[in-house]
Amino acid sequence: MLDNEKRGMIRGAIASDPGIHYSELLRRLDMSNGNAAHHLQTLEREGLIWSRNDGRLKRFYPPG
Repeated sequence: MLDNEKRGMIRGAIASDPGIHYSELLRRLDMSNGNAAHHLQTLEREGLIWSRNDGRLKRFYPPG
């Protein structure tokens, strides 16, 4: 699971900036919408990150 480079980059960005929103993740990591969505969904399903909606933004957090 975590051996995937993109997932590691996503987790690192979320850990360094808890509450980062989806669009900012795409911008910082230079990822396509579909690619990011797939990896975020996988990470969240495995309990490695969590998210919440904040108005129109979806924000991501490390576990705990």
